Formats: sequence, C-alpha cells, structure tokens
Amino acid sequence: MSRSDSTLRGHVVAEPEAIRSALRDIDAPVPATTVFIPAFPRAGRITRNGMHLVEGVDGLGLAHESQYAGDATFGYTTSFLPALVAERSGGDLTSDDVAVVAPDGVASAVREGRAAWVACDVEDDADLGTIAGALLEADPCAEQVLVHASPGILPALLNLPVSSELPQLGTAPEAGGLRPEA
Repeated sequence: MSRSDSTLRGHVVAEPEAIRSALRDIDAPVPATTVFIPAFPRAGRITRNGMHLVEGVDGLGLAHESQYAGDATFGYTTSFLPALVAERSGGDLTSDDVAVVAPDGVASAVREGRAAWVACDVEDDADLGTIAGALLEADPCAEQVLVHASPGILPALLNLPVSSELPQLGTAPEAGGLRPEA
C-alpha cells in the first residue's frame, strides 16, 4: 500500500516504483500491477471516466483546473489519470499502460493483468467498498497488486465504518490530535 494524494500532487509513479525496488532488494514478491485510487469522496475528490474531479468554490471541477494543479513542485496539466501517470513516469509509461475501470471491473482487470496500472473510477464510499472487496478477491495475499490510494480507501480496506467526522475549519494537525490554530 502506498499513499496517494487525493489532489494528484506527489510522487504518483515514483513512490510505487521505489516500493517495487525495495521489494526486489529483499527478494520479496514484486507486484506487477499498480491500482491507482486517488479519489476521496468525503473530501470532495472523485474520479469519473478516468477524469479526476475536485470540489472547489464553484463546485466540482477538473483537478487540473484547480489550485492544486499549480503546485510549484508537483503541478500537473491533466485530470485524465492515464495521461497523468504517463506524464509523471518521465516516458517509462504511456496512457495505454493504464486501464480505467469501474469499481466492479477491478477484480477482472487485476486477474487478467489488463494493464501495468489500473485507475479506478470512484463516486462514493460504496465504490471504495466495492474496490476493497475486489482487491481481496483478486489478490488475497497482496502479492500481485500494489495499491496507490488516497486515505479515503482505508476504512473499506480495514472493514471499518466510514466516519462522518472531519477536522473542523480553524484547526491544524499536531502530533496526537488537532489543536486550534493560534
């Protein structure tokens, strides 16, 4: 499992590849497929037909048109996940190496080895639950798949209820919890 940013910033391809490299170094099984799940529906980030959308002041919009896409270090120019993966791979992958699948197609995409990367459409937490079940069905020993996902999938993977609690505005993270901003 590798943590992805739900706004598409970060080491989208480099982090899963670093994990694969570390697994090779210790002669452990190296997953052939990366399942990419950046959606975090409760935070207003979904993926529809391979296009990643984020909630903004004007409602749901394309991620590459959001403030996040202009990040000085991790900026990007597309919301289409196959193109994003290709862009971030530095030429090692193409859009054709990424299959976009609906939640109910994840298990078959993994079993069939349909692509090096599988990008998942996600509209809500029920979709994340479907994907978590599909991953368990297709790869029960977690040897074939490296999951690169936002924190939104964790309740489904851990079979925990989804919490409606989110940090309140005006709070900042601190070791051990949240504190009011000064």
